[in-house]
Amino acid sequence: MKLPFWTILMAALTASAMPLRPAAAHDHGAHPASVAAPVKVRQAWSPRGVPGVDTRAVYFELVNGGTAPLVIIGAESPGFRRGVIHETTTASGLTRMTPVEQLTVPPGQSASFRPQELHLMLTGAGPEHQENKTLPVRLLFADGTSLSFEALVHEADGQHENHRHRAAMPKS
Repeated sequence: MKLPFWTILMAALTASAMPLRPAAAHDHGAHPASVAAPVKVRQAWSPRGVPGVDTRAVYFELVNGGTAPLVIIGAESPGFRRGVIHETTTASGLTRMTPVEQLTVPPGQSASFRPQELHLMLTGAGPEHQENKTLPVRLLFADGTSLSFEALVHEADGQHENHRHRAAMPKS
């Protein structure tokens, strides 16, 4: 189930007043001591990098099977300077990506990271990943835990071809 941006924002504001429980192990190749409660990453992928471009988008579905809200505050991947969640919006013919400082996924819900919508952006001269290889990613949570997973690197099948990572420019 994909949550609308405003639902996620309201959940984040509500969750900021709630204490979070320590995390437990997860079965997606993560390190048991550093993983959030029963959280699953599904269908993780990243389009193959473009020569000369030092950013990489990562798409996936994050499922919170726990009993407490899950608050994502960032991400990291070896060889990249940083990972930031972005929300892509279009208004008056202008498309822009806005950083999301934290994203809350309520218990029993999921958040979908997709092209032209919510996505994870890795920035800063990452390593070259060829098709059918994987990109290691670690999500960072507000409670100090993290979740590691691998995203399959492949051609985007037309899903990513119009997703450009440039500053929004108003039309004259």
